Amino acid sequence: MKVVDLYALEFFQEKNLELSQSMIEYPYGLKINPFSHVPTPSLTAAKVLGGRRWKEVKERILICVNELKESILKGQKVFSIMNIVGPLGTGKTHLALHMKTLREGFDCAYIDITRIEPKDLQNIYLTIVRELGEDFFHELRKNIVLDLGERAEKGDKSARKALKISIIDRIFGRRPIRIAKEVIEKRRNIDTYDLKDAFPDMNSGAFKSILNILSGNLNWFLEVKDFSEALGKLKSLAEVLCNLGKVLLIEIDEISANKNLMDGLKAIINEKLPGVILVTILRSEVMEEISNADPSLADRLQKAPFIYFLAQPEDPEEIWDIVKEYLIFHGALIGEEDGESLKSIIKYAFSEFGMNKLRDILALMREVFEIAKGNERIREDHLIEAIIRIRPNAELRDSLMHIPIPDYFRIIKTSTKTYEEIAYNLTRAIRDLGKYLFMRGAIFYAHGASRRIDTPGGSKSFRLADLYLEEKDGRKVVVNVKITEKECLTKQDIEDTLEMVEYGRIDQAIVLTNAAYSKDLEHPKLIFSKIGDKHSIADYIYFSEKFQSRRLNEEDEKNVIRLAKCLGVGYWE
Repeated sequence: MKVVDLYALEFFQEKNLELSQSMIEYPYGLKINPFSHVPTPSLTAAKVLGGRRWKEVKERILICVNELKESILKGQKVFSIMNIVGPLGTGKTHLALHMKTLREGFDCAYIDITRIEPKDLQNIYLTIVRELGEDFFHELRKNIVLDLGERAEKGDKSARKALKISIIDRIFGRRPIRIAKEVIEKRRNIDTYDLKDAFPDMNSGAFKSILNILSGNLNWFLEVKDFSEALGKLKSLAEVLCNLGKVLLIEIDEISANKNLMDGLKAIINEKLPGVILVTILRSEVMEEISNADPSLADRLQKAPFIYFLAQPEDPEEIWDIVKEYLIFHGALIGEEDGESLKSIIKYAFSEFGMNKLRDILALMREVFEIAKGNERIREDHLIEAIIRIRPNAELRDSLMHIPIPDYFRIIKTSTKTYEEIAYNLTRAIRDLGKYLFMRGAIFYAHGASRRIDTPGGSKSFRLADLYLEEKDGRKVVVNVKITEKECLTKQDIEDTLEMVEYGRIDQAIVLTNAAYSKDLEHPKLIFSKIGDKHSIADYIYFSEKFQSRRLNEEDEKNVIRLAKCLGVGYWE
């Protein structure tokens, strides 16, 4: 079996692991279901990121991180802002949490505004501190001390004084970097009196932050009395990180037009926190709400150098890319043939049932894998059962009769196995439609079976029509069903209908077909009614089933009118 390298088959080959049927829990050698049953993303699930647009936004954020780091090295204290906008369920939160899992040369704090109350700058700041966590501050202490050690190695006298490097240290050849490591290990202390000279460019707030970081007094960062103190401590923390050449990514999700929240955001933007990338995440309609409530904040957001609009996947390929990333992450063994099969299944769900929302497709895939548990691979029947399970009351997309999805699958499975079977069931259905139109008074007469149409002068004395109708205005109409495996109808295929319009006493003939037709078949009395997919066929058959069992309700009757209008028969006021 030829297997795509990306799918990590080599890893299993190198480890010489033999996957027997008894070991396989889920398809493609998976031990767990790769798709979570929880609709909101977790940090673990967010490690996976698929989809072209989502990957593009991620790459743009990483480029921005690198650009800020380069600016910091040049002595520039740069602030940047970017907006991620989109409707609910378009992966905005997933993308934000994914960035939090990376930590590639930057620190990240993710704030979900729905989880903080009151929604003001003080709580935003406190959430940032808690999000960064104790490990972040311990690592920050280590970096500050190592920075002093490296500067002392280069001859910085103020750094040597801060590390209390003595004559004895020099005699014994203790290098500054070694002494710095001893400070980190708490075997030596820093001289806080001389520390100020080691950070001459630091303002008093940033220097106070350094003192509390070095002393391990993390509670100091969690003590804020008001708006001004919260903003001051946030800026001081950013100054410390910027001084160490670090970038801080602050992601604020579920932004709303709350006044206190808007005031806090505006303050952060106005303060231009050094070395900070502020990522605002909001729904499309919220931007308009902010424009009405606080035009100055809206102006600042709209002037952001980077604004990204996320929407639902545009095509099955994009959905497949997302699903594929989940499978790769969990180590699925998927050959090229398996990959193409899965892609076809997703395309089927996308085009036939409108499964184009991220949450819907991930929920569907979870159910598919549960149904296929114990099998080596996913099959189409697993997908069908999954759709029926998760959408038992849902209706078929673009169905004129609003067919429930379970009924659609039943009809397709039992009534459309062959072209002959489709033609038979469709013919019966249009005859039922004729009877119904007659009962409703939409036509003057309907013949309930095939009708003989005399064709004097033709190749035969008569031809048979699948359905014969007389409209209220006196027009005589025939409908013939031509379901074929051919791509295009020929003269021979519709010879009977052509002779009816040429020699029979009828005013119009309708050919109900799944095939195309050439221009040489056109006739003033002839209309081709194209059935483009199985949806249309199912509409007729579903109507026929309900009509014969006398189960048509008021809503169904409205839908039948649409079906008749689509065919082009019946008189409707």
